[in-house]
Amino acid sequence: MEDEGQRLTLVARKSFFGVPTACPVCLPVYIYLKFSRIPFSLEFNLLCPDSDQIPFVEYDYSVVYNNEKGGVIQKPKEDGVVDLDSEVTSIPEWLSMKAMVESWLADAIMYEIWLVSPNNIKDVERREEEIYRRAELAYAALSSRLGEQKFFFENRPTSLDATFLAHVLFTLHALPAVQAHVSEGINSYIQMSRNCSFVTPECSSIRPSCCLWCRT
Repeated sequence: MEDEGQRLTLVARKSFFGVPTACPVCLPVYIYLKFSRIPFSLEFNLLCPDSDQIPFVEYDYSVVYNNEKGGVIQKPKEDGVVDLDSEVTSIPEWLSMKAMVESWLADAIMYEIWLVSPNNIKDVERREEEIYRRAELAYAALSSRLGEQKFFFENRPTSLDATFLAHVLFTLHALPAVQAHVSEGINSYIQMSRNCSFVTPECSSIRPSCCLWCRT
């Protein structure tokens, strides 16, 4: 951030399962900010946890909501607050891999969440096969690209790394049942999650707090 006196606040859904926020949408934003190493505080909205505005970030006199165009990562880039992607957004392979993580792998997570929800139909074999086929293709492509590197591109973290690491942590911590389907692909990336160890120690130390404006 240009002004060291500025401080950013990330408002997310509460922590659980040993991760800072037990939300597959909020966790990538949290890790992205950790990768950026800018100072920020994490607060939890316990009053309206189902709002599609969550996660949102506050900085200066601005509030950027998840349901706004570009979401909570794009607008801070445009405002010059934090941008980890400035050197990779013109690389076609980076764009395609980020799209895979945000679509195919996100679909697999949401499908698993849907499966454990009550009153859902059981005859979903065809849809399940397609979801996991795409997930396996994504893991294979990402594994090939990562190789023995610490990060996917330019030997430094980008939003792709943040989004994928969030997928790994959420899958292994919040959805242990997923391991029966995609553990082989996930295990290819355990080394990456270890390399990013400066993110994970806080997973067990974060304690929930409400935003002041919604504290009851």
